[in-house]
Amino acid sequence: MQSNDLEENEQWMDLKTAAKYLNVSYKSLRSFRAMGLEVAEIGRIKRV
Repeated sequence: MQSNDLEENEQWMDLKTAAKYLNVSYKSLRSFRAMGLEVAEIGRIKRV
């Protein structure tokens, strides 16, 4: 996925989409979160 694949108004991604966009594994993204990556949580929904 390239940066211009995202619409301008899409500011938040779920963790799996973000991992694919960043070309890292979902597990790596969870590790980044443990290291301080800010994630918005509303109930069980998480967005980066």
